[in-house]
Amino acid sequence: MTQSRYEAEVARVWAAQPADGAHDLGHLRRVWKTARLIAMDVPADPQVLMAACFFHDLVNLPKDAPNRAEASTLSAQAAVAFLRGDGFPVAKLGAVAHAIAAHSFSAGIAPETPEARILQDADRLEALFPGRIDLGLGRAPGGDQRTARAVAGGMPAGDRFPEQVQELAGLLSGSLPAAHPYSELLLQPQVPSRPELWMLGSSDFGAQLAAQLGIRFCFAHFINADHGQQLMQMYRQHFQAGYEARPYSAVALFVICADTEAEAADLSAAVDLRRLYQAYGLNKPIPSVVTARAMDYSPRDLAIIASERGRSIVGTPEQVVERMLSIQEACAADEIVVLTVAASYAARLRSTRLLAEAFG
Repeated sequence: MTQSRYEAEVARVWAAQPADGAHDLGHLRRVWKTARLIAMDVPADPQVLMAACFFHDLVNLPKDAPNRAEASTLSAQAAVAFLRGDGFPVAKLGAVAHAIAAHSFSAGIAPETPEARILQDADRLEALFPGRIDLGLGRAPGGDQRTARAVAGGMPAGDRFPEQVQELAGLLSGSLPAAHPYSELLLQPQVPSRPELWMLGSSDFGAQLAAQLGIRFCFAHFINADHGQQLMQMYRQHFQAGYEARPYSAVALFVICADTEAEAADLSAAVDLRRLYQAYGLNKPIPSVVTARAMDYSPRDLAIIASERGRSIVGTPEQVVERMLSIQEACAADEIVVLTVAASYAARLRSTRLLAEAFG
């Protein structure tokens, strides 16, 4: 069997390399599985795609190695050498090599073929969270009321939300009653897995509904910093097996992480002004740090800003990680979800990288 031969060769090569906990045969199988799902909508050569998926991490280099960015190119070369001896079609070897070499962001090689793009997407999805795709639900579409009306085609029908969630869970699990008008709907693409269903909530309404329907619950601390511990406890105590067999929760946190406290405070100042705009009904984009620092706030403005800051976690990596873990422990949450809004994309990216490094 082709997959067995590929896995045997990967295991043989890896046995002679330093151990890498982030890469194992399970990782390769999940990337291949995800790639096949993507390929259902994107035409690709399955033979090329399979080989690229199983050999894309054939050569592992330490993260601090000076030639770390060359790992994907070295993997491509090693894969081609094996495949040529394994009887792989010679005309397709170049496509396999390109897909493997281009999958790594650090290599700086643009993916130019469907197989290369699919492998890159599948590998990144696997890196974000192994073997997982989530579907999050909330009563409001976000933003101001005008945006909510535009998205919903009118005022959102909050009274129908529980029924809509129940219908969606039934559709995804195939448990809708035969007499239900949606029971014969066919979900596409047809795959053996289903997304994890999450309820995002900042009040007892969301927690109770998630418990009643047996779905996962994520407490929106970034919306309401109060009563998270009580809501999570309520969810766990009242959970009824449904879409999921047991309760599972997360806490969603607004985090700004910077190299120094001063830089973090500057970034937070821009968010303060943005929230002040919202409090006054002004739908403006997040301002620059310079604009925020130049503001002359009234006592009322400062009171509004102070009342909103409890929803934010701001500071250096050590400071924010300590606070994040403290909230997670208090809520007994299984996971943490991070939301970051900053005055620039570079600041958001830096915040995310610092967090990733801090959590290892």
